[in-house]
Amino acid sequence: MMRGIWSIAVAGVLSVVLLLPGGKCALAAYEPPHWGAGDGYRCETYVKDPDPIPYGDQGSMRAVAQNNTLSDEFRTGIHKFSYGTASAVLKDGKGNRNFSPVSLYFALAMAAQGAEGETRSQLLSLLQAPDQDMGKLSEGCGNLYRMMYRNNENSQLRLANSLWLQDGGALTAAFKHAAESQYYTTVFRVNLTDEKTPGIMGTWIAEQTNQKVVPGFPAAANTGMRSAGAVGFYDQWTYGFEQKQNISAPFYPSQGQAITCEYMTDERNASYYRGQGFWRASLSTKNNATMIFILPDEGVTVSQLLSSEAAVEEMFGHAAESYGKVAWKIPKFQFQTSLSLRPALEGLGVSAAFDPQQSGFTGLTGEQLFMGDVLQETRIGIGEYGVETSDYTEIPKIGTMYSETAPADMNLNRPFLYAVVVTPGVPLYIGVCEQPSI
Repeated sequence: MMRGIWSIAVAGVLSVVLLLPGGKCALAAYEPPHWGAGDGYRCETYVKDPDPIPYGDQGSMRAVAQNNTLSDEFRTGIHKFSYGTASAVLKDGKGNRNFSPVSLYFALAMAAQGAEGETRSQLLSLLQAPDQDMGKLSEGCGNLYRMMYRNNENSQLRLANSLWLQDGGALTAAFKHAAESQYYTTVFRVNLTDEKTPGIMGTWIAEQTNQKVVPGFPAAANTGMRSAGAVGFYDQWTYGFEQKQNISAPFYPSQGQAITCEYMTDERNASYYRGQGFWRASLSTKNNATMIFILPDEGVTVSQLLSSEAAVEEMFGHAAESYGKVAWKIPKFQFQTSLSLRPALEGLGVSAAFDPQQSGFTGLTGEQLFMGDVLQETRIGIGEYGVETSDYTEIPKIGTMYSETAPADMNLNRPFLYAVVVTPGVPLYIGVCEQPSI
């Protein structure tokens, strides 16, 4: 029997160095509230995040890596998925766009866990895991999350996934086990036709992202299940920018008149790479993440650089880099974007999941469900300082001896691309800044 639509709303938030009033940044280790039961909802399962690792505890980080190894097949698959979906999602868009491949990968992998037939085949093909059994896929996702997870006074990286089910139709034991132990997914029972339910879901997302993303979920009639996920990431630059070196200068959007922006400036040694039609350079963060900036050549558009999976891999996955002096001029920016991912997914070959007559999600509850839209809402912001506990402490610029050669010029005064790559080398976010805004 057809129960209704399964719509996935994936919400993410990234703030590498989100500037607070007065130029200071603050962050404390975050413990999300436990939702047991309340007006209009009941928590069926509660998922506990992995144990946090104190900042600088290299021994614990090595132990986590040793106990949560990723196969070469899984690593290759999530990278190809990230580059392929980023091209499909971002290349034809307009304005600022921020996309989380990891968030989408987890949502679709969990969907594949409960799918059968052509639906599962299409999802696994997109996930670059056509020959991988579901146990290996879910184990890979669990190991990846445990390696990525951070929650200390300097850094946070956490996924918060949820399933919202209509009362009745219990989850199958296999799906429930995978959702709890590998996908870290909390299951709620609600009345999905109640007009209050979208508000409850939005409140949960807001609390998981520490109020950084407050989405507005549309009502969904005749729905048997919905999924919502949040990605929260905060970190601080290894070497912060000095506010006294900021300048005001024009930024030239692809359309319209130039606008005046506040730029962070510095010259420092960094990794850089000269690609076909672009310059790439990277900045590191305290917790072993990297933010990659891509500056298109004059006359080259970001859409051209995003034209294919191979082009995106050339920008963000190329390993051959130089190391030397880079002249940085980065606009401070902060924006929030909402993306409907269904058109891109259908263009990538995932069609049966959205078709009420073909979908095969009987592995979730034993009943026939199908997917509605796939939504992703994100917020990103960068500034001079890292995220600290309560105050900014300047970090001495150790190891920034300048080379004698002319610096690579990363003057990001026109539309550019970026990616945030986290341990173990996975692109957490890929985005386009068409017009900085604060």
